[in-house]
Amino acid sequence: MVKWNKFHVIYGGFFMSANRFLAILLSMVMLCSVFVSCGDKPLADIPTQTLLSEVLAHFGGNENVSIYDSDAAEGDEHYLEPGLAGQIFLGEYGASLTEDGVIAEFAHAIPSALFAFEIDIFKAADAASADKIAAMLETRYEIKAALRTQIEHYLGEDPGAGNEIKALEQMEIWQIGNYVLLLATHDNTGAKNVVLSLLDAGFAVESASVSHISEPDAETEAQTVPELTDPVAQAAEDGFSLTVTTHSAPTRVVLGGRCAVGAKIHIEGGIRDYVFGTDYTSWMVEVDIKETGESLLKIRQELDGKLSVPLTVEVGKNNAADLSHHGDFVPSMGDHFQGFFRQQLGDWMGTNLLSEKEKQGVAKAIEDKMKFCAFQGIELIYMVIPNQCLLYPEIMLEDRFPRSDKDETLLDQFTEIAEAAGATVLDVYSVFEEHKYDEFKLFHKTDSHWTEYGAYWGYHTLMTEVAKKFPDAAPLAIEGNMRFFTKEVESGDMMTYFGVPNHLVPETATFMEWLIDCPNRIDFYKPNRCENENSEISKSRVVNNPNAAGKNLPRVMLIRDSYSFGIHSFINQSFSTVYWNYTWDYQFKKTDIKKADVDYLVYLISEKNMRSILY
Repeated sequence: MVKWNKFHVIYGGFFMSANRFLAILLSMVMLCSVFVSCGDKPLADIPTQTLLSEVLAHFGGNENVSIYDSDAAEGDEHYLEPGLAGQIFLGEYGASLTEDGVIAEFAHAIPSALFAFEIDIFKAADAASADKIAAMLETRYEIKAALRTQIEHYLGEDPGAGNEIKALEQMEIWQIGNYVLLLATHDNTGAKNVVLSLLDAGFAVESASVSHISEPDAETEAQTVPELTDPVAQAAEDGFSLTVTTHSAPTRVVLGGRCAVGAKIHIEGGIRDYVFGTDYTSWMVEVDIKETGESLLKIRQELDGKLSVPLTVEVGKNNAADLSHHGDFVPSMGDHFQGFFRQQLGDWMGTNLLSEKEKQGVAKAIEDKMKFCAFQGIELIYMVIPNQCLLYPEIMLEDRFPRSDKDETLLDQFTEIAEAAGATVLDVYSVFEEHKYDEFKLFHKTDSHWTEYGAYWGYHTLMTEVAKKFPDAAPLAIEGNMRFFTKEVESGDMMTYFGVPNHLVPETATFMEWLIDCPNRIDFYKPNRCENENSEISKSRVVNNPNAAGKNLPRVMLIRDSYSFGIHSFINQSFSTVYWNYTWDYQFKKTDIKKADVDYLVYLISEKNMRSILY
């Protein structure tokens, strides 16, 4: 008799309210015992590396995973550092997975970047140890679930995206004998049968649907937020119109449209009166309405001290309006037509500061990296791009999102720790402060990324530092090398998250063209839109600079998020060789870094993603 001990099925519903999703995370593991008769013969003793190799072969291999195994020696590309293991499986750098003697061996296929596909195979010392490993693995789902909205967004156009999402939904912890597997694939049944065949178990499993802990009700099942009115432009004087009316929460409404240049928007009838700034000929706002009854909103344009005839819309509470399934990417509209993701609120409100224990973990992780980099002759640089809300505090409605009264931010804490360890942390904030009201925008208004003008000043900051050792790498001047300009296009990714068609509220955005030969430039905007496209730029690749001849230019590797899209062509112009890690793959891979033989290792990341690179 072979027993599948504690067969775990874990499920996270897609379009759930925040309360429902939290409740599921707190009680997400269903336990059931499955007994299958297969005679008295014991399971074959197969190395975990062999099991993993054969399971991956079942899927035709997978180029988006990093392979780790317990037989790999330190320094080998397949070696899993204890600190990284703790971060991957328990969310804490350096945390011990189990006590000594529990894990006999392991082999893992851990996703690079934000892919859901994952296979982790452990062999336990005994049955009791297998139970301990399974209990430890339950934490892994919570860690991956926190990234689910990023997986949805950034893989949305990938041919395999549907399978990636399905893999996350069907994540299972599976025990057979002393083997414990975490399976996050689009064919867990096939993976299990490969393992059962290799173990000579004498039976196979049939495909079965994943059990749901709870079904979403009709209120939360809708994938789009219902509109309050038909979004047809309502003509009004002086080019003033209303093209968007939709709920972003049960008692919060998003309104937007066209306006005159320099106009202000007055709104009465909500829980209070509002006055908002605009941008060029577009406006968009988010207002709170009454909990009960109908709110008659009166919307006026103020121009040259005169108020227009009001446009009116009657709205009430809509319990079905819920954007919480976007997680960190729940959008908000601040003042002056500036959108941002809720991901920034931890920095704004001071809720994401490091505890003393976390500070110690971060310090240890950076010290380890510094020791490795110093031995390899590499300079470690952190380049953190500011949050819009902290650079432009005037966009924030403080009655909705109170500002932190703390005297430091997460970036301040990190900078102190990293510099104490000997790393370089670039002061991008000071540079952006100097240019934040320039003619050209540093950030898009309706997209979550910086413009190429903002990217230029980030690049300028980095290359000014690099030029201290490599004068030929000094940043290119704007004049004669590039031209910045503004153009009205469709809005960016925040409209997608609001559920608003991008063409309804256009943005006058900042763009750039090169005036010199730039052979390694890749276009990354969606056509006629200020939204980044998940293009070739996101992939791991090596770029050699043909313009480096006759110059003493350094080599660099970048660990990065999607802010690297805007700076991509600048970086390629100023280094001899550039190693672009896969976007959102934040792992510190010593073997890859050593093989690249670079002069600089640069973490290029937005402030809102800071916690992804702490360890």
